Formats: sequence, structure tokens, C-alpha cells
Amino acid sequence: MTVRSEEAGIMLGDEEHFRAIFDSMSDAAVFADTERHIILVNPAFTTMFGYAPSEVIGRVTEFLYADKAAFEELGRAAFSRERGADSASFELRFRRKDGSEFWAELAGVRIRDQKGNIIGFLGMHRDITERKKTEAALRESTERLKRAQAIAHLGSWDLDLLNNRLTWSDEAYRIFGLKREEFGGTIEAFFECVHPDDPAAVDEAYSGSVRDGKDAYEIEHRIIRKGTGEIRIVHEKCAHIRDVSGKIIRSVGMVHDITERKKAEGELREYKDHL
Repeated sequence: MTVRSEEAGIMLGDEEHFRAIFDSMSDAAVFADTERHIILVNPAFTTMFGYAPSEVIGRVTEFLYADKAAFEELGRAAFSRERGADSASFELRFRRKDGSEFWAELAGVRIRDQKGNIIGFLGMHRDITERKKTEAALRESTERLKRAQAIAHLGSWDLDLLNNRLTWSDEAYRIFGLKREEFGGTIEAFFECVHPDDPAAVDEAYSGSVRDGKDAYEIEHRIIRKGTGEIRIVHEKCAHIRDVSGKIIRSVGMVHDITERKKAEGELREYKDHL
């Protein structure tokens, strides 16, 4: 079966020109009709999926998908005859001829005739398996970090000084007793959480480290949890990041809730005094 470029409404010249462009694509390309029967595939498709053109021409594309539900959902979106966006991108799992599965980004384009009717679908597949593995590993690492921070009551923070943007980890929010939507994300919003008697000491710890050319500082101070009014004691440690000129542009650090430890130390001192 052949498809002429003028039938597909593709302004690429004659059929030979169209096939030359189609075959030279670095991404695995599939051209299918509105019933999802494969009409054309390029050499990159054979390399990626392992099928020769003669093995796939005329077949419905379903056998290429590892997730049948995704195939049906994609079909409803891509081959709908309703007017809408003629291009879209999807990340889906596919299956090779040998049965192995992989992730690919599918960039799909609806093909219309001169009257605007959808007559086919051009899909270009790019292997993103390694990227997916990296993303999964990063998510796992992030979850492990979150669990470790929760167990240790140790949060992290990142202050972008150029934009006055303060970012907290999940555990930092728990330590301060705030929800994300309740925090302004600025240094001023942070000082609103500091005990009224401690802002000067906290500010001096930061300003002093900058004035003295230090790359880090640490301090213990009190905070007041919003809503409950509960006073907690935290240990904060910070490291500065400088630009090429030596100007501090970012500060990153950790905040550790040491309230229980401080209570235990106080009780121990009282016990020793009693003895």
C-alpha cells in the first residue's frame, strides 16, 4: 500500500520526496490510517522495534504498546475526528519484537487532507528509557532523603538571595508547623516564625558570617509554631555559595529540631544539681 503526499495533504512535493524525508528521520516513524493500520515505517523504526516493514504493514498498531489501556486512550485522543490540536506528545511503554519493553516519547501529528479531514496519524518515537530510569532513581533517592529527614527531625532549606526566594524541604515545614500554602517563601516570612527575642541573634549570625568573609555559620534559636503557639528549639547550619566575583548569591542549610534533646539536657542538669 502506498500513500501519496498529495493525498495526505502534506506539502512536501512528490511521493519520492516525501519518502526520502520520512526514511531519513532519526526517530522511529510510523504512519497509520484512521483505523490505526500501519501504512509506512522508516528504517529507524526497524532498528528500534526489531520489525521489518513487511512484518508490520497493514497491522493495527496495538501490538507495539506494552500498556493496552494507554493504547486505547491514545487512540481516542489522537484519532478523534473532532477539531483540536493536531500535534501532541506522550510518554509511553512500548514492546519490541523480542518482547523487551522500553519507554519512548511519542510525538504525534494528525494528517489532514485538503478539506481538513483527518486521514492518518504520523508518530515519531524517541527512546527515553535511560531518562526514565534516572528519574525513577532520583524519585527513590528523594523519598529516602525525606524518610531520613523525618526520622531525624532534620529539614533542609535553600535561600536564593538574588530573588529572595526561600525553599524548604517537607521536614522543614513540619518542624515549623506550617503548610506550604501558609509560608511566603521569603527571608521575611522565615523571621515571622522566629521567637520575638531571637531575631537579632539570628540576623547577626548571618550578617556576621558575611561581614567576616566566612563560608558558613550555625546557630541555635527558638521558633514559634503558627496556630499552636508552641515554642521549639532548632539548630541551624548554613553554607554560602558565591559567584565568580566572590559575592554570596545563595545560602543552603539544614534545620534540626533539638527541642527534646534540650529538654533532656535540662532535666539532666536539674538531676545533677539535686544530687
